[in-house]
Amino acid sequence: MKTKLFFIITFLSFSLLSAQSVGDTFVIEGLTYKITELGTSNTVEVSNDGTVSGSVTIPSTVVDGVTYDVTAIGKSAFQANVNITEVILPSSVTHIKESAFHGCTILASANLENLVQIDKRGFRECQVLVPTDTNLANLTTTGPSAFDRCNGFKSLNLPVLTSVSDYSFVKCTNMTYVTLSPSLTDIPLGMFDENTSLESITIPSKVTTIGKWAFRNAGFKTVTSLNPTPPTVDANAFLSSGYTTIPLLVPSGAETAYGSAAVWEDFASLDVLSVSNVKQNLNFNVYPNPVNDVIFIKGEDVDNANISVYDFRGKMLLSSNITEISPEVNISTLATGVYFLKIKTQTGEFTKKIVKK
Repeated sequence: MKTKLFFIITFLSFSLLSAQSVGDTFVIEGLTYKITELGTSNTVEVSNDGTVSGSVTIPSTVVDGVTYDVTAIGKSAFQANVNITEVILPSSVTHIKESAFHGCTILASANLENLVQIDKRGFRECQVLVPTDTNLANLTTTGPSAFDRCNGFKSLNLPVLTSVSDYSFVKCTNMTYVTLSPSLTDIPLGMFDENTSLESITIPSKVTTIGKWAFRNAGFKTVTSLNPTPPTVDANAFLSSGYTTIPLLVPSGAETAYGSAAVWEDFASLDVLSVSNVKQNLNFNVYPNPVNDVIFIKGEDVDNANISVYDFRGKMLLSSNITEISPEVNISTLATGVYFLKIKTQTGEFTKKIVKK
């Protein structure tokens, strides 16, 4: 009898599965689900938002004859829904598909920390969205304009984001700080275009290319590049970001390479990375620049500082110590051109580009 009952249950379960197909849909509590996989794993994605509003909780599983894992929010599922204010995603949802939340203009809160992939325009124009956790610890892939105009973002940590499409974070105008993955190799076209509040950026050591408008109109105070070899930078990567008036921090020994590399050479100064770099740079004033014969160095820690002058090949041409009483260096013997002035004290060092007239 038990064997017969087991057979009947198995047969009914098989019949239910065979009656359903990938792509079929069903509705539970106002949300439409589409079957994405059947068999070893039974999975669905949310495919339509119906009439939901306010706070929306997506379940980790749903039952329609059999139990399905909810793993994604489907293409355009909530697009242009101007009534939802919060989305609570289960850990099982790791994929946001194209335009899933595009234009949800009053969506103010969503937990994004379990997401692995966000496709094209996934959260575009979610203008007041604030992630419940700014550490997007699992996000590896973003499509074009994934977070376009997410003005609620203030800071983000992107520790594993390595596959980034153009304009992924364009016009996030209130973001002041972002941490990039140490494994990132390419900063594409317009990645942080029009992030007007972005105060600083540290470019990871594996980045080799930076695309057009990557940081256009940023509000930079400092930029740090960790690659000893200057990345190839589009001429307009830092357009209108004020980069010619701010310091660039680079690894020790890379000053000459950056100082003669396109775009990098246009930063106001080249500082060697160390604990005291920024303080040293802020406390020193090098003038006049451009200079005819004598350049003066003033600062809080200038007494007995060592001053070295290098050409663009890295060859040291002059070296001397200065004091508070006599804080000048005579470069009248040098030919007209661009040089690098390295100032080294007991507490730190930085390099300043100078122009000899």
